[in-house]
Amino acid sequence: MARVGNVTQDAKTAINSTHSSKRKEQFNAARSVRGLQKRVTELERIVSSLLAERQIGVNSVALDLIPTEPRKKRGPVPVHQGFLLHTRDQIIMMIEAYWPEIEPLCSPTPNKQMLKKVLIAIRDKPRGRFEIPAAKLLENAEELLKFLASNRFRSDPRQIANAFAGVPKVSTWRSLKLCQANQSNLPIGDRAIRSYILSSPWCK
Repeated sequence: MARVGNVTQDAKTAINSTHSSKRKEQFNAARSVRGLQKRVTELERIVSSLLAERQIGVNSVALDLIPTEPRKKRGPVPVHQGFLLHTRDQIIMMIEAYWPEIEPLCSPTPNKQMLKKVLIAIRDKPRGRFEIPAAKLLENAEELLKFLASNRFRSDPRQIANAFAGVPKVSTWRSLKLCQANQSNLPIGDRAIRSYILSSPWCK
């Protein structure tokens, strides 16, 4: 019986030892988790401190890593010369074909309302040839009035065409310079010949 009692006591001791070991392991695991949490918190604090010292944020760091395109050099807007001169010649043909109706509305003081009415009539003429150039001048009516009131017009219908051939892609001034450097070879329209003759230096 003594032997049985000793065995039973040993078994109880072993069981208690196992339970104690498990509790110890559980205790050690909980302590390790708490230790890791403290380390993570401390690391976050250090990182935040470093970022604050350098006065940068996470977003700016990310943006610094994004490659940026080189800045484009400023310069004049490129213009297709062939298209520019073709548009200029279309406007010349339209204006000179209707110059007796248009000229009185251009100077000495531009008549905004009547000029728009004439251009609308040309644009909307059935089977008309000049719908596009008339529409172009109508779309830029305010600029047209300013140009007619300036000393660049000089009562020359071809100056209007030179100035508005490149609009709105370029300014009237740049369009004027580009077109004047490449004079039109179109013959003067029949309905505009008289005006050219009267405005020439020999008739003044």
